[in-house]
Amino acid sequence: MLQMLEGTNKAYIHTSGSSIVGTQSAGERVDAIFDEDTPITPSPGRAARVALNEYILSFKAKGTRSIIICPSLIYGVSHGPTKHSMQVPWLIALAKKAGVAKHYGPGENIWSNVHIDDLVDLYLLALASAPPGAFYFAENGENSMKQVCEAINRKLGVKAGTVPMSLDEASREWGEGPAQNTMGSNSRVRAVRARKELGWRPSRPSLIDEIETGCYATCLVVQ
Repeated sequence: MLQMLEGTNKAYIHTSGSSIVGTQSAGERVDAIFDEDTPITPSPGRAARVALNEYILSFKAKGTRSIIICPSLIYGVSHGPTKHSMQVPWLIALAKKAGVAKHYGPGENIWSNVHIDDLVDLYLLALASAPPGAFYFAENGENSMKQVCEAINRKLGVKAGTVPMSLDEASREWGEGPAQNTMGSNSRVRAVRARKELGWRPSRPSLIDEIETGCYATCLVVQ
């Protein structure tokens, strides 16, 4: 597709993901935060994704308006065929099954996050005016997995604290790869360039608000 677009100056938008800066930490907090100008040394499992991003952006020099959008944890309900992303629905489903919210390790690991509708706004802005070779993180806040689980507990009416899981337990629920790279990792980014270059202004409810009063709240009401 990129080769067919050479010399046309037409847009090619590729969706990456902020796990390219992710660090496996077994649920421990890591303080590294990345914006679009921060150098990335990806983990072995994400090196191919970073290389793909670089390859796509290289077509800037070949007359293609290649653009990368790199979302963080996506929440909210999509208007497309797939209604939900992964992490929050997984935590909700496990909490309903176990009667209490659980996280891998201490749950202090942090992911930046973005509402699906704010993310759609960013795609439209990028399609309209992003320059060739542009790379944008997408985020509007961040939460630890424990904070997300605490909000789930509150909505479920659970008075006890959240429950940590071992790697074996987390792997049985989600698979070892997702447990290590998604549910127990840190992925902290700042969407500096999208706000500055495109005027992106995310405004939808926060992840915690969506759990407590918004799109996830109905399925968490105790019957």
